[in-house]
Amino acid sequence: MEKQRKKIIVLGGYGAMGSRICTAIARIPYVECVIAGRNPKRARRLAKSVTASTLGIDAEDEAAVKQGLAGAYMVIDAAGPFQQRSIIAAQHCASHGVHYIDVADDRQFANDVLQLHATAKRNECLLVTGAASLPALAAVLVESLADYYDKTDEIHAAAVAGNKTPVGRAGARSLLHKIGVPTRMKIRGRWQEVSCWTQSRKGLFPDPFLIKRTYLYSVPAIDHFARQYGVREATFRFGLQLGGFNRGLGLLAWLRRIGWLKQPDRFARLLLGITRWFRRFGDSGYAIQVQVLGAHADKPVEHTATLYESDSDKLGLLTCITVTLVKSWIEHGVPDAGAITAIGVVNLEALKPELIAHDVKLIRA
Repeated sequence: MEKQRKKIIVLGGYGAMGSRICTAIARIPYVECVIAGRNPKRARRLAKSVTASTLGIDAEDEAAVKQGLAGAYMVIDAAGPFQQRSIIAAQHCASHGVHYIDVADDRQFANDVLQLHATAKRNECLLVTGAASLPALAAVLVESLADYYDKTDEIHAAAVAGNKTPVGRAGARSLLHKIGVPTRMKIRGRWQEVSCWTQSRKGLFPDPFLIKRTYLYSVPAIDHFARQYGVREATFRFGLQLGGFNRGLGLLAWLRRIGWLKQPDRFARLLLGITRWFRRFGDSGYAIQVQVLGAHADKPVEHTATLYESDSDKLGLLTCITVTLVKSWIEHGVPDAGAITAIGVVNLEALKPELIAHDVKLIRA
């Protein structure tokens, strides 16, 4: 008896991240990949290079979502920026027993998805939010260092993007939307409100980044992250390879804090235009690093672990959790039901095939 094909619909499937996800899952046996979004022309253009069909759909239109997602086994939501999105697609999936993964980097969006836990559990489907978020990837590195610690006190995570790392308009709008806005970090045992893209800190990253500055950055599910590891400090930072861009974003963040800049995300197209002028500088590397402080045998210890992708054109680091989950669910079935964050859903061993395929290196110190 022939195994039944499973339909996986990727919302925003032609974007910077969605297109990479579609390219990967379209190769999986018994998967029918559907490239979905509001721009059918872009979807058809991508479909010419991958084995996939297309679907014109507005993820903010409840009637269109109900009709378009009918018959889906799984929905992958890559239609950012998530700061300006509702969870209509996730609600549909929870109510109709459709499995769901998103790559959301927005705290409110992720929290709203988690509120669907009871509905998803009742309808026997699994919703995973934040599969490309910094906390989800940082958790993989923290777990890889678990044998070095009896107790963990602090976790500081940071990411640096090379100047040639692919960034779509949605990614640029998401970054600009966050700068200068208040966000929460756990510092010295207390949750404190800080401003995004402030309090720069130098970190040592693999060549060619070496010493780079990163800035406090708003991420989803940081409270889940801090609670899972029982730490008194949990901070997340992000930075760009070229210092001039970092300083420019710092200026915009300051202007926003004093009230002179109301909606910086409206300059996303301008930012992308400027970055294209400077594409000849820097490279396409991408690095994610955690610094973990704790104790082992009653002695203080400190270790770092870094995942480094030298050529991030395929966004291997940012898509590896999503693609790994899809492959696992197709081959072995979905292990649970409910709505959860992507923190701890996969470990380093499970990610190895994807990391090796993208030549991602693990560096421990």
